[in-house]
Amino acid sequence: MGSTPLILAVDNNRPAVITELARHDITDEDVSEVGVTALMLATVKEFTDVVELLLECGASKETVGLLGYKALDIAQAMELEGRIVELLE
Repeated sequence: MGSTPLILAVDNNRPAVITELARHDITDEDVSEVGVTALMLATVKEFTDVVELLLECGASKETVGLLGYKALDIAQAMELEGRIVELLE
């Protein structure tokens, strides 16, 4: 199973590509090989601007990944503070 274009754009911190892909709908069915959504991946990588962009484009904060966690759960487990947590709350 390979990564989707959205996952690759997030992984490589490419906001312009994410914006273009969003024009064709961001879905929470876009998951990485390890079962995380684009929003979760942006959270793990601490790409604040990408987290904000994904949410603006319609990514859901409520999606639960294959391991049973939401993006906020991941941020809290990583003990992140600041803007990312505020966006995900």
